[in-house]
Amino acid sequence: MMDQPDIEAIQKSAARAIAQMEALHVPPTPENFTVWFTYATNSNLSLKRSINILMSNRQDFSPDISLDLYERFFGVDRQAETLRRISQRIESAVASAMNMLSNAGQEARAYGEHLDQTAANLDDTGNEEIDRIREIVRRVLVETQEMIDRSDVLEKQLSKSTEEIGELRKQVESAAREAMTDALTGIGNRKLFDGQLKQHMQEMMESGDDSELCLLLLDIDFFKRFNDTYGHQFGDMVLQLVAKSLQEGVREEDVPARYGGEEFAILVPKSNFDHAISLAERLRKAIAGKSVVKRDTKENLGNITLSIGVSSYRLGEPPHAFISRADCALYKAKQTGRNRVLTERDLTETDTESSAISPTIDASITG
Repeated sequence: MMDQPDIEAIQKSAARAIAQMEALHVPPTPENFTVWFTYATNSNLSLKRSINILMSNRQDFSPDISLDLYERFFGVDRQAETLRRISQRIESAVASAMNMLSNAGQEARAYGEHLDQTAANLDDTGNEEIDRIREIVRRVLVETQEMIDRSDVLEKQLSKSTEEIGELRKQVESAAREAMTDALTGIGNRKLFDGQLKQHMQEMMESGDDSELCLLLLDIDFFKRFNDTYGHQFGDMVLQLVAKSLQEGVREEDVPARYGGEEFAILVPKSNFDHAISLAERLRKAIAGKSVVKRDTKENLGNITLSIGVSSYRLGEPPHAFISRADCALYKAKQTGRNRVLTERDLTETDTESSAISPTIDASITG
């Protein structure tokens, strides 16, 4: 008989959750209650550790932090659901193949039993029973041929199932790549960035890791002027070339992505703040040292420059706060002359967000 739920224990956990929410001024929304009821029941140790760290850091449970907790531990991703369904198809194909193998095994056992019986019949046969021996041998040959035919059918079925499984796996891999890749530039997209950011934050929260996670937000200076003067195709090419330069200029563990429009982001895990600033300067100089040349006329269309903002993650803060400081530094870099790197250390009271619309004339980068 199935165990009945402990109503009293559930009520006590719900009461503790509501009391904690009231004490911390957390609005009693269904999402927030899900988080705090789970915390009260100790049923998710990762969630409990994350909340305990936030409490120890005296963080306010603002709407941003509450939303981040819910999405991180209870959010459902549509793409993940799509991949789950494809994976189920793989499992179904594998199960079908295993079922065929099982049937083949049963047939083999039956065939073995038949041979055993045949051998027993031969043992009972005297020299004078030649005709009976011939009949026995004939039956064995017939059974053998039938077994061979069944084995051929099985081989073809398994071959077909193997091909289907391989194709389904390719679909899973392709869907995962497409879901995380910017179609224009070929580097990671915003979805990849968001996922990697939350993963790194989660790992740091769970382990108490004090190694730094830094963020670079990069914006192409005067990108609208490129588009308006030379057309969107040229603008697309500029985006592609910048993305390639960024990808070639970072470490393997760094995560470059197209953040939106002409804006890019690079996550720099397990590195100190000075290294992130140095990386930003190297990338800025590398891009500024290149000139764009129109291939058909050889006309020099000028240089591409970047403004860059840098921030460092503070354990327990929501993603929005981490990104906001880099964005503010980027905005200030653009406001104070462009083609420069500024960091959260350069900020005062600025809190302005900048974003632009994206998106290649036949051109090349030289230099």
